[in-house]
Amino acid sequence: MLKLALPVTLVLILSACDSLRTLVPASSLPKIAPVNRVRLLPGQQVILPLTITPPDSGTPLAPTVVSSPAPELLSATLVGNELTLQASATALPQGLIPVTVTVSAGEKSAILRIPVEIGDLIEREYDRFNALRAQASLPAVTFDTGASMNCWMHGRYMMVNEIIGHNQNPALPFASPEGLACAKSSNVAWNEVPLSKLSVLTPSTSTLFTAPFHALGMLRPTQQTVGIGVFTVPSSYPNYARLGSGITSSGGGIPSVQRMTFPGDKATTDMGRYNGGEWPDPLTACPDLDPQKAGLPLIAATFISGATTATEATLTSAGQDIPVCAYGSMQYVNTKDKPGDYVGGLINAQDMGRNILQSSGAVFVIPKQPLEGGKTYQASVKINGQLVQWSFMTAVTFQEQSLPGTTRQQIR
Repeated sequence: MLKLALPVTLVLILSACDSLRTLVPASSLPKIAPVNRVRLLPGQQVILPLTITPPDSGTPLAPTVVSSPAPELLSATLVGNELTLQASATALPQGLIPVTVTVSAGEKSAILRIPVEIGDLIEREYDRFNALRAQASLPAVTFDTGASMNCWMHGRYMMVNEIIGHNQNPALPFASPEGLACAKSSNVAWNEVPLSKLSVLTPSTSTLFTAPFHALGMLRPTQQTVGIGVFTVPSSYPNYARLGSGITSSGGGIPSVQRMTFPGDKATTDMGRYNGGEWPDPLTACPDLDPQKAGLPLIAATFISGATTATEATLTSAGQDIPVCAYGSMQYVNTKDKPGDYVGGLINAQDMGRNILQSSGAVFVIPKQPLEGGKTYQASVKINGQLVQWSFMTAVTFQEQSLPGTTRQQIR
């Protein structure tokens, strides 16, 4: 059991960039001191002393209400001003679970969400996210706790209702405004992962960065924050876990750089292939490409919004040509995928793909065979007639999730 001593801070709060929700003057509200993110191992318990202060008006406080959204995974009990959190001994990795503390005085109340992680998956996903940005020679971003809690809620909605997408039906279990906020603004994924690999894989980030339409939005040079939320349940496949996740990339305006490539120039990547499952499908514009052999999609972006065309694309290693399929927004064709369900209505897959490429002035170059480890590659492509050239290396040993058959996934 862990017992944490927290600093006393008698202020109007936003817990780890999330929520004390109110529209009334702070002086008339009760106050709750902020509580930092909590991490528990399965079966572990922690006691958090809460600092609660009545409003300046002197209105007496009603009993504090504490609620866990998933008591079967994480129980929350309050004795006096000490909050006890207990992770289930059988809980799979989760995070961030929002435990809600509500303090009322008269008709006014303050609400605090305490972010709780079971296991260390979210921390590893965050480290992996920044490591993959580094593979594009891009800076690290900070962690968005509030967005991460929202995406845990949307992950649960997706897994329980067996739906993956960017919308929620309020009539279904676990629909919520917070989950919908994640759905509308995040990359979302559904992964099947061997239980024996949960402690080493980073299914959400590694999967999404091999999916070029989704990777592009996480590779903006001006991005400032990322929220990562994962809800995990046992899979119907023996000895597998099923994960519903969301990644929210936020912040920054129009990049001042003239281009971005992934992998970056002179950078080293530890991924070698496309893992599949992306909507819109990036391979529909490459009819002669075997989906089982597709290499890691390469990305070149100018960040000049407008229609793009890819021509004269090449990829070589040690003087040997590697066949590729390259396309821009004007060349992307997809008549296979069903429309996607978004707030506001259905969106055609081809239109979505073209819009993503156009908004970043980007093209994709997809090798027709997996990249090999320990190699140096030279890539080039003309974007609207302007030549982009770069070289990159591959690690001697690829990250495990970049190997065939390790996981199954759907990406939206």
